[in-house]
Amino acid sequence: MSMECNNFLYAGKSDNINGRFDLMLKEFGQEDYISLLRSSLSTIKKLKAELEQQKKGQESIAIIGMGCRFPGGCYDPATFWRFLTAGRDGVVEVPRDRFHIEDFYDPDPSVAGKIYLKEAGFLQENVGEFDARFFGISPREAVEMDPQQRLLLEVSWEALERAGIPASQLKGTQTGVFIGIIGSEYGILPRENGDVNPYRLTGFMSNIASGRISYILGVHGPSISLDTACSSSLVAVHLACESLQRGESSLALAGGVNLLLGPAGFLPLCSLRALASDGRCKTFDASGDGYGRGEGCGIVVLKRLSDAVRENDPILAVIKGTGVNQDGPGSGLTVPNGKAQKALILKTLEAAKVSPADIGYVEIHGTGTALGDPIEFQALTEVFGQDNTREQPLSLGSVKSNIGHLEAAAGIASLIKAVLSLQNKHIPPNLHLHAINPKIHLESIPASIPQKVVPWDTTRTQRIAGVSAFGFSGTNAHVIVSEWQDAPLASSPSYLRPWHILALSAKDEKALSQVIARYGQYFEQTCEEELWDICFTASAGRTHFSRRVAFLAENREHMKKGIVEYLHGKKGEGVLEGKGRDHTRPKLAFLIEGKIQQALAQSLFETQPIFQQTIHFCNEQLQKLAHISLLEKSLSGERIQHANTPGLQDDLLAFALHFGMLKVWEAWGVRPSAVLGSKSGTLVTACAAGIMEMETAFEFLLAHWGVAAKADGKRSLHAPQMRIIAGSTGRPVETQEALSRLYWEKVLSEEPNRKKGMESLYKLGYTHFLQTGPIDDADYRGGLFLSSGIQYFPSVTEIDPWRTLTETLATLYCLGLDIDWSGFEQGYSRRKVVLPTYPFQRNYFWCETAGHPQGMPLYESAGEGHSYH
Repeated sequence: MSMECNNFLYAGKSDNINGRFDLMLKEFGQEDYISLLRSSLSTIKKLKAELEQQKKGQESIAIIGMGCRFPGGCYDPATFWRFLTAGRDGVVEVPRDRFHIEDFYDPDPSVAGKIYLKEAGFLQENVGEFDARFFGISPREAVEMDPQQRLLLEVSWEALERAGIPASQLKGTQTGVFIGIIGSEYGILPRENGDVNPYRLTGFMSNIASGRISYILGVHGPSISLDTACSSSLVAVHLACESLQRGESSLALAGGVNLLLGPAGFLPLCSLRALASDGRCKTFDASGDGYGRGEGCGIVVLKRLSDAVRENDPILAVIKGTGVNQDGPGSGLTVPNGKAQKALILKTLEAAKVSPADIGYVEIHGTGTALGDPIEFQALTEVFGQDNTREQPLSLGSVKSNIGHLEAAAGIASLIKAVLSLQNKHIPPNLHLHAINPKIHLESIPASIPQKVVPWDTTRTQRIAGVSAFGFSGTNAHVIVSEWQDAPLASSPSYLRPWHILALSAKDEKALSQVIARYGQYFEQTCEEELWDICFTASAGRTHFSRRVAFLAENREHMKKGIVEYLHGKKGEGVLEGKGRDHTRPKLAFLIEGKIQQALAQSLFETQPIFQQTIHFCNEQLQKLAHISLLEKSLSGERIQHANTPGLQDDLLAFALHFGMLKVWEAWGVRPSAVLGSKSGTLVTACAAGIMEMETAFEFLLAHWGVAAKADGKRSLHAPQMRIIAGSTGRPVETQEALSRLYWEKVLSEEPNRKKGMESLYKLGYTHFLQTGPIDDADYRGGLFLSSGIQYFPSVTEIDPWRTLTETLATLYCLGLDIDWSGFEQGYSRRKVVLPTYPFQRNYFWCETAGHPQGMPLYESAGEGHSYH
């Protein structure tokens, strides 16, 4: 019948549609008409969902955070960039804590069971060290964990921190984890003790690498460990982008890891003669004789571009397209296929909706092999050499010339280098190129290989790079990534807060001191970041732990001075600290008390957006109810002219101001479990407890002063959601009383008895009291209120309201309350910036082998935290 209705409705001319509705009702009846509407709405909803999914499938992906550990002492993207632009070589002799190379070395490649090179790209840090306690992992389990898993946990955490995403906020989300990893050399090390324990299996299996990250973060998105050899980590990025575009993941971590722990990986590669005799990748050079191995870890944090823009994330670059394919049959299983590489790059360009001429730089696979390099260059020529619209030579480079071939982590190292080049608008030099391979003709594109840092000039609208990674088994990946130009933040000159809070925390005192030291070094540096952006990122962009300190300041120099003095043992004004509470939080009660003077209210109204919005809302409701404007009269100091209501203005304004402060604290995540107030403040407590809405409270106040309100009818009251103490009797308000309109009418006329109310709260175990107005010394300096352990916090003072507000918030933070730092910055123009990351407190964990007899340490033997910052 619905179909018949539909045909009837849309038959004939469209300009007579309204008349056909009337005819249809007569012809088919109301039930069929309603059925048609339901069917139409369902169809519209389905089509909208399909359209939204189609948009997501075509959407670009933002890179909002990166973390890395690479050879050459590169412990973060900043040090990696300095390393690259300095033209440094991270290849070194095999460290003795891995294996003794002299036991395996023979320069003759034909000697079986030997290694004909002595060098590779090794991390400078001790890969046996790990902060197991930070991740809640026992020493017994940590010693069985592959160091690759440990490295992934730390680098993932750092990448999230650089993205300004607190890991604690990811719990329960659809965050995906995609990790490229090739086996476990740790798992095949010969052990002194052959006993098998429950942790050995999870410690070595590659699938646990991604699963453990998901488990630690508490996320529910896809968690995939994959091995496509040298393309593994770039394939991981491809899968992560697809998962985001399908709506399967809301956020994704993607990357790879590779560690060289023993001779096992070198021996078969030497047997194949796949490795260079000097352990270096001499990309596109005539002397290329194989690749040099390297180790490291890289992670990128990915999000749909529209989500990243809406949520004001720090966008480092934009992935416009990704692609993966397979070599298929060719000259041999491990021989590169130029036709497949060409097809992949063309397909990825098409997906990214860019032309070959738009690409200014390609981070090539470039292993430095006599066979692979010419094949790759020929594929590049067939893609980029056919477009005669190119105005500048195509720049080529390979990070493998700096750090070696990181195998499973090679692709992510290349992507991170490309992103850094886009951000800095320069291309770093390619190493070990002395004489170009005679089979490579750069002029055929034309192309150039920078031998020094060169500016990345472009006549295009934006800089765009391609990144390639080709797998040993024939699985190839390519990514197109472009620069991102930040839109200027909307200015908000009316919201300039004079005081700011730098909230820092750690899991123990030692780590906290190192956190503070890192920020001290940060402020010593010359940078252009605004203090409010630094404080916003440090608070809203970090997980907060039990050991806490907060620095209050008005400007960068003030903040720097406070940190430096603290590091030298002097705790100045504006520094608060506390151990917090690991499991319990202080019981907090709100006191709706204290006269907020007009000048103080005006100051808050002009500088605190939530307070201002709340006062505006109160004003709108009063205008609807009784044509009274708080903004035009009360806040300007004029009296409300209303017959026979001399106390009306005071009560209405007092309610609005205290209600405004209540909403400010609620937005900041500070919520009481008990409230106490009297007179108009009693109605604020009722709003705080969820008994009534603000409109209902105004109706009670207006009725109390005999002013008729234009109400829609009596609004319902609700059972209290927290303990509420009567300001007149000092006893808890029972649910039956809370639901009685007569009770609320009566309490407005009762005299307050603050002391009884405070005594009642104290007996109920409350020792921390937050007052929404200034504290009157005459009321609170005596008797019970000086009892040991009781703390009072004013919201504002007449002298410096913002100093008091920030100091009270910082104190509550140091007491262990979970502050909503995004709420604290709500309404202000803020952006996230790159700040120091957490100083992991590492211990040494290694299985008992002949080369590492120490085995598992005790936590009590904790060494110094690493020097990374």
